[in-house]
Amino acid sequence: MFRKPSDLKPLPVSTQEFSVIREEGKMYVDKTDLVWQMANGNEDVIFFSRPRRFGKTLLVSTFEAYFNGQKDLFEGLKIMELEKDWKKYEVLRFDLSGCISADSFLSKLNLLLTTYEERYSVNCASSFPGDRLHNLIEKISSGRNVVLLVDEYDYALQHTVFGDENEHERIKGLYRDFFAVFKTQSRYIRFIFLTGITKFTRLSIFSVLNNIKVIGFWPEYQAICGITEEEAHTTLRPYVMQLSEKMRMTEEQTYQAIKDRYDGYHFCEDGIDIYNPYSLINALNDMRIRNYWASSGGTKMLMDAVDKIGWDTKEFENIPVRKDFIEDSDANGHDLPLFLYQSGYLTIKGAVGRNYILGLPNTEVKTAMYEQILPRLVKKPQQTVDANINGIWQSLYDGNAEEAFDYLKALVADTPYSQDNSANAMEEKFRFIVKNAMHLAGCFVDEEKQTATGRIDLVCRYDTCILVIELKMTDNGGLEAATQQIADRAYLAPYLAQNKPIYAVALEFDAGQRGMTRYKVTKVK
Repeated sequence: MFRKPSDLKPLPVSTQEFSVIREEGKMYVDKTDLVWQMANGNEDVIFFSRPRRFGKTLLVSTFEAYFNGQKDLFEGLKIMELEKDWKKYEVLRFDLSGCISADSFLSKLNLLLTTYEERYSVNCASSFPGDRLHNLIEKISSGRNVVLLVDEYDYALQHTVFGDENEHERIKGLYRDFFAVFKTQSRYIRFIFLTGITKFTRLSIFSVLNNIKVIGFWPEYQAICGITEEEAHTTLRPYVMQLSEKMRMTEEQTYQAIKDRYDGYHFCEDGIDIYNPYSLINALNDMRIRNYWASSGGTKMLMDAVDKIGWDTKEFENIPVRKDFIEDSDANGHDLPLFLYQSGYLTIKGAVGRNYILGLPNTEVKTAMYEQILPRLVKKPQQTVDANINGIWQSLYDGNAEEAFDYLKALVADTPYSQDNSANAMEEKFRFIVKNAMHLAGCFVDEEKQTATGRIDLVCRYDTCILVIELKMTDNGGLEAATQQIADRAYLAPYLAQNKPIYAVALEFDAGQRGMTRYKVTKVK
């Protein structure tokens, strides 16, 4: 029986507080050289964007400990070679996560301000948060000795931008009142650091603070949040080896598995690979590879965005977006690829000329996306979709490939028309649904797989079999044309050497009937 080693430091799965991690001797991936560099650079008003669950809170709490002069927490870390003075500042930290309405935002601000007023024995005649912050900074200042740290500044804005417009506008009014103080009291402030998913440039924090630096795309700070490939192979290697032993996989197989599932984020042109830290740390702690990111929350925003902006079944791979647009654009409720990048569903996969090329970073995110989108594409309840996907999985597992396509046929029955009702648009929609369904059923899916004789619609590689799939609409030859094309172009030839069953699958779809009308599954090996 596998026994978990006791000589490894515990992983920080229950806290993102730097002081707690250090005081309790938990594992910490050392980013303190970058923290020092950012805190002592030429920019003293900074906005840093990263997706949800990417370590922003840990970064903010590290700044808090540094500016509080808590030298003992940094013993043994890289910053000790850089910092000599360890000066203590007056740090005001505002964590605005969890606020989804104007009332909850106002309540949290007042609670945080009350805490600081009591700590510093400061009274304020006004009840307005902006006035209270202005008074607080003035009373505790002694030169430029105040540090303002704001975590998830945009949480309330993000959670209302696709919903109630009146509530969103009310929240923006509260933001303007509060953040305007950052400018009016700037003579007392040594450092301002804000995190969030995106920036709302029409707020006073960005329009008034004209010296704010948006550094989320700066290469020198790309690794300050998240886990790099090097860190995964050094600091985290003992934990990876533990996972490898538990799962009875080789080291190479284990690294490939976690890379496929959690890696693949890039935050600048020619950027290094970054792992999602929340997912990777949880996987190493639980010693199992599963999806963590979506289950931690945030999927409602995706669905709200899809419902408001619309879903045109475009593939979310190889999407060109202008660099200046994605780097400088204001948050808005109109551009789905921009929102998907900001929220972590898409990442920078490359660059061509003036464009970034966006795509899905890894299988964890791909699965999260498809699980949310598929019920909307087929207009069926989540439990119906889940039942059919599980049926496909079970049938393939049992070696009954033909039955798997009974479940697929039921899944796509009565699929609603796209905005474009043409046969070509419906064919693309059906292909998209089939690809997503097979992925969720546990297949590794290659789309439009190029061979010497042609391009296969889908190749689905499952643990127990390989499915070579060709899809045709009724008015384009249907089942017979799909079957003939698989044979004439020898689509099966590249897979016959595999030591598992191979199936030729011809699918016929009809736009008028809005579903799959016929299919043919032929076992060829």
